[in-house]
Amino acid sequence: MNIYRYLSKYTMKFKHNDEFIEIARYGWSNESQEAAIEHAKSRCADAKIKILAGEEFTRDGHYYSTRRIYEQPLEWFDDLNVIYTRNNYSATCLNVEDVVILDIDDAGLEAAIPKIMERKVVESSNWLAKLFGGKKVVEEEKLSIETLKFLENKFDHFIQNYPKATFNLYRTYAGYRVIVLHDTMNVDDERLPTYFNEFWVDSLYRKLCYKQRCFRARLTAKPWRMAGMSQGWKEVITLEKYEKEAQNYAACHFIKQIGTAPIHPKVAKVVELHDNLSKAHSHLPLA
Repeated sequence: MNIYRYLSKYTMKFKHNDEFIEIARYGWSNESQEAAIEHAKSRCADAKIKILAGEEFTRDGHYYSTRRIYEQPLEWFDDLNVIYTRNNYSATCLNVEDVVILDIDDAGLEAAIPKIMERKVVESSNWLAKLFGGKKVVEEEKLSIETLKFLENKFDHFIQNYPKATFNLYRTYAGYRVIVLHDTMNVDDERLPTYFNEFWVDSLYRKLCYKQRCFRARLTAKPWRMAGMSQGWKEVITLEKYEKEAQNYAACHFIKQIGTAPIHPKVAKVVELHDNLSKAHSHLPLA
């Protein structure tokens, strides 16, 4: 994984062509915080050399860019090759090296359906009531019965051709999350493109997986989706306020397991961690 135990940021200021320039670079290390600081300083020095040579100035990476992203490491689970991080808007994320997590957006899935069906506000019953914890599934929940059935049928057809495959299916605020249960694989595995292509995995998420050399799942809410922070969240957000509000939301809801093949023991442990941290089996609203 391109995620490390220690992360540091260093800022350098200097004058060039009668202009004051400020550059900042992240540094990282698996050894110590001090080593991460030295790495950040070294990257600043390299950037300064490039600027003085007239090369174009570039900022450190952001999500879905071609450059590395930087998140605060919170906890490392060595036996699972998992690291728990906090992103730039305070949400926590699970990063795992060899358990495949697929991110499927509603928009991409609906585009794959031959005839787009209008979303409807329907009275919930049975599993719908359990899934969303309410008497009515409202439009804001973004649940499309047609797209869910379409996706389930796609997985059922896939398992007919690959009977050893098994998946967990989750609902997210704006799509679906899938965890491959039957085996481990990293981003270099020749089987991975099949999963990405068969299930319309978001193209930006694919890039992020390859760049970070891992699979990712957001575990807590996006702040702008929470009622207490939806207006002007950038101005009011603090970690304390975010964590207090986020307790009232889930990142995903478990829908079902698809397939009956055995679950890989390591994957089972990662799924347990994911489900607990994301509140996947709760009735809390999605955000």
